[in-house]
Amino acid sequence: MKQPEHEFIDPETGEVRIGKILFPVDFSEESYKPVPWVKAVAEMTGAEVIVFHAVDVEIPPVYYSSGITSILELDPGLNERVEHKMRDALAAKFGEIDVRYVVQEGRAIELIRELAADEQVDLVVMGQTGAHGIGGFLLGSTSARVVQRAVCPVLVV
Repeated sequence: MKQPEHEFIDPETGEVRIGKILFPVDFSEESYKPVPWVKAVAEMTGAEVIVFHAVDVEIPPVYYSSGITSILELDPGLNERVEHKMRDALAAKFGEIDVRYVVQEGRAIELIRELAADEQVDLVVMGQTGAHGIGGFLLGSTSARVVQRAVCPVLVV
């Protein structure tokens, strides 16, 4: 069941209050399409932008017997490399906007929802990517599933 989302427009004054924007990326061209939207909203509102990537890699079960349960245990520098790649791709595009880069391990849909709730994000802006494979066909694209479970408004570009 979807939890009620909080809004960024004050119902009494009509004032737009956006303090944090969550911008998930998967390094595809589609995931970068919202950059102009994110930048425009951040410039208008002074919002912080949280650029986010989920490392969703299942490790082969053979590693479980040795106690390894995470890709980050096999590749400890992965988070830093992913964060560096996000900065290289986006820092120049955002210019002087306050941007933070976050990398977490797990399923993107759940992590986006959790990060939005934990950080009290006012708006999630993400690219619309197509459904991939039979799982995507049955369950829907990541953006569609984020919209279904979001705790705040979501803009899909």
